[in-house]
Amino acid sequence: ATLQVFTATPMFRATARLQVDPDSSRVVPFQEVAGSELAGGWFMENYMWTQTENLKSHDIALRVVEKLDLEDSEAFNQKTHPGALKTLKGSIWKLLRLPVTLSEKRTKARTAEERPPRGESEKLASRLQSGVSAQPIKNTRLIEIAYTGPDAQLAADIVNTLSEEFIEDNLEGKYDATTRASDFLRVQLEELQIEVEKTEQELLDYAQRNNIVNLSERETIARKRLADLSDELTLAETGLITAQSRYEAAAAASLGQFPEVLKSDAVRRLEQLLSEAKSELAGFSSRYGPEWPAVKETRLEIEDLESQLADEKRRALAGARQDFEMAQDRHDRLEEAGAGQRTMVDDLNERSIQYNILKREVDSN
Repeated sequence: ATLQVFTATPMFRATARLQVDPDSSRVVPFQEVAGSELAGGWFMENYMWTQTENLKSHDIALRVVEKLDLEDSEAFNQKTHPGALKTLKGSIWKLLRLPVTLSEKRTKARTAEERPPRGESEKLASRLQSGVSAQPIKNTRLIEIAYTGPDAQLAADIVNTLSEEFIEDNLEGKYDATTRASDFLRVQLEELQIEVEKTEQELLDYAQRNNIVNLSERETIARKRLADLSDELTLAETGLITAQSRYEAAAAASLGQFPEVLKSDAVRRLEQLLSEAKSELAGFSSRYGPEWPAVKETRLEIEDLESQLADEKRRALAGARQDFEMAQDRHDRLEEAGAGQRTMVDDLNERSIQYNILKREVDSN
């Protein structure tokens, strides 16, 4: 033991602990879901081992070599002696493993021929890795890092720098991921901006081609007008049926057989006066005879009343015909206007559908 102690180079072990927390996920604004669900069990164990391997990685070691300039560090590059006993033990072990060693050397030689030559920094990083150890502490989020070397201050510097570079590497990774996402979103935004401008122009062109100023207001007015025309047409159809029945009755009527439906107030009044005159004539004739002046005067009055009644009945027949023709004409005009309005509403509906499709596309973009 004394021989080993006095012949071996003293080695110093520096340690540090890092607390590693998984990133929390922001689901909605002002609400964060802590990593409690993902941070336990299988996921957390794998996550901690992944970070541990990252700590011991060649890239982190290379960053430490460059940061501390270990290529020019005498403390790092000094020769170390494992001790007399370890040297003797190694020599015996080499003799016992000589056949295997020769085979391994040949394999390494072939591998070295296939691999490109490594730079000095790469070699130093590999040597640094061999002195680094890292281990997660069970049931915690802590990783213990250690480095063993011949210089106490350098060992502490390496452990501290290793921790700092690991943290910086994580931040750079997040920054790179954010930058890539930002670049991707920027490209997407530019493409969508072009698409928005294109669809807005298509909507504007369609509105101009179809003279669309306020389509919804015009459509409302057109529908109300169509409803009003429909109501008027219904009333016109009722009036036409009434006028047609009067006209058909007038076509089959005569002055002697005049239908009640065609009698106006004037006809009824004349019929009343004629009936009274005939009764009066009958009384005068039976009392005074046919040559009595009053009888002759009454006959003349009856003839005048019959003439007036005939004229009034003719006017009633002509009026029935005229009313029917006017009702027919009004009905036809309303029907034509309704058909035109319905065509307009259908056209507005069709344009509205296409307009709304284009508008939805603009809103969606």
